[in-house]
Amino acid sequence: MLSSILSIILSVVGPQVLVPKPVQYVISEGQCVLDSDSQVKVTVEDGKLSKELRNLPKWSREAAYKMVITPDRVEIRAMTETGAFYARESLVQMTAISDTLQCCTITDWPRFSHRGLMIDISRNFRDKDFILKQLEAMAMLKMNSLHLHLTDDAGWRIQIDSYPELCKRAAWRIGETYVDWCDNGCRYSEEYSPDACGGYLTKEDCREIVERAAQLHINVIPEIEIPSHSREVVYAYPQFACETPSGEKVMNRDVCPANPEVYDFFETVLDEVMEIFPSKIIHIGGDEASRQGWKSCPHCRQFMEDMGYTDVAQLQSHMTARMEEYLRSKGRTLLGWDEILEGGLASDAVVMCWRGAESCLEPIMAGHDIIVSPSTRCYFDYPQDAPFREPVAFGSYLPLEVVYSYNPQDPSIDENALPHLLGVQGNMWTEYIPTEEHAEYMLYPRAFAIAEIGWTPEEERNYQDFHDRALGLIETFHAKGYNTFNLGAEYGDRYEAEHPLAHLAVGKNVSYAEGCSYDSSYPASGDVALTDGLFGSWAFKDGRWQKFYCDLDVTIDLEKVTSVHYVGATFMAQRILGIAFPAKVEIYSSIDGARLEKCGESTYRMTDKAQSTGDFMDFGCPVNAEARYIRYVARRDKTPGHAALFVDEIVVN
Repeated sequence: MLSSILSIILSVVGPQVLVPKPVQYVISEGQCVLDSDSQVKVTVEDGKLSKELRNLPKWSREAAYKMVITPDRVEIRAMTETGAFYARESLVQMTAISDTLQCCTITDWPRFSHRGLMIDISRNFRDKDFILKQLEAMAMLKMNSLHLHLTDDAGWRIQIDSYPELCKRAAWRIGETYVDWCDNGCRYSEEYSPDACGGYLTKEDCREIVERAAQLHINVIPEIEIPSHSREVVYAYPQFACETPSGEKVMNRDVCPANPEVYDFFETVLDEVMEIFPSKIIHIGGDEASRQGWKSCPHCRQFMEDMGYTDVAQLQSHMTARMEEYLRSKGRTLLGWDEILEGGLASDAVVMCWRGAESCLEPIMAGHDIIVSPSTRCYFDYPQDAPFREPVAFGSYLPLEVVYSYNPQDPSIDENALPHLLGVQGNMWTEYIPTEEHAEYMLYPRAFAIAEIGWTPEEERNYQDFHDRALGLIETFHAKGYNTFNLGAEYGDRYEAEHPLAHLAVGKNVSYAEGCSYDSSYPASGDVALTDGLFGSWAFKDGRWQKFYCDLDVTIDLEKVTSVHYVGATFMAQRILGIAFPAKVEIYSSIDGARLEKCGESTYRMTDKAQSTGDFMDFGCPVNAEARYIRYVARRDKTPGHAALFVDEIVVN
């Protein structure tokens, strides 16, 4: 009997299953069996709906819809084809589960105008078919912006007729994956070489992507990196590189901002890109320029003298301003990562903020439109579950719940500036994502969360409700051929992080030896962090891990002579980020703080394959001593790539 009842319940589907969650819906009596397109009536340019939603911003009204499901039909009303399309996508989600729909009325509109995903196809190339497939997924989620990262050191990925060497030489490399390429010395290859790996999008590929995206009401934003992340450009065209005082080419990732030919190159490239991509905004990157070659380049130094510049950062500002002016002359708007703010920026440029809340405040208060994509919430190359269960990944633990909990509307943003907050975007960098299946695994269901953040009002969002709906949508994605993370089998956060520990050193004073200080970017809770009883999560950015670029050498004062039986601490390692286990740990005890007795030590020998993602290890030993003072010393591994120590708590029992 129970199974029969459940079968009947599950065969009727209503708006409760939708991702993103609709703004409003009202359930009514009855069901509609939808077995013919003729049952769906669509009215566009609906004046009644326009009047009903007159207080919404114009862009939001244009994407709004009302859908009324009655026992014999589905009526869709919208102001534009975009709104009608989103209503149909709601139907797609529901009918993927059952053709029997719960009668209801849905009134729905987006919270933000930009609801985006970025896919990096440079580090590991993804072809046209993969991109087209992701567009279909985005449409189902009512996302409207696909940002394609087309160029970077690891490969140029778009056909440019005026500079054919970009695709003949810089789109191909030795090494099937980005990691292979790095391990092989970052070598490029000729297109038809037997060892060549890579590829690029032809102009016809790009046109097909843009055409399909337009049908799905998605804008495609191309990104051409300027002036850095351009090692492949310098390789294909060495004349764009800086020079040393002796005239040798500086073959790094920065082009020479003092070379007039560099500006001609990028303007020509942008012309060909804009011919294909109608997007109003064009992304020029602008992040992470090293500027090292500029300091000694005689051309840069002369240019700085001519312009009255005193800092090489002004060279990048000059280049950004030139590109902004050029794009504006073509009726387009410059978009760049938040580093483009350094040195000033034209007011109509759009800033993509990836470095946290602080990077958002300056541009939005200065009147710039911004798109938020903070790495701590929106970077999908980060691992989404316990590291011992996940493939190798870059960055800090970022589970679905943490993504979903993000609210782009930071309380520190003045209410009058909120119209400049265009929206939110999830970014998938692909250095450690070599296959299509892996890419989808990293995207979904975290992209579901970005879609709901961008669409659903903050007060209507609830993680447990979303989690249940995401589980259902994952089944739909599987049926459509997508690979996703197994949310139903999620391991979750580190157990210790959720269970504070009482031990002898909790609340006791910690003295840092001379020359030993924690890094200001990862202080945890400061001088009390190592004895506060709190353990870190899988995420090194959680505010509980303390970072050291030196040997850790601290002394804990237990305040009185105490029987001590064990001393130890947990360290995190992530080789690809330069976070390593200590090579050696030494533990000392003392009654008076002057005479130290060595209680024990432990050593660790690195291997090439160890610590490739996130590893955690306790470094401690039995003590069995009477002591008031405990000295804990962790010595760094001095081999390359082992720059930092991360530790959360020193436990004394």
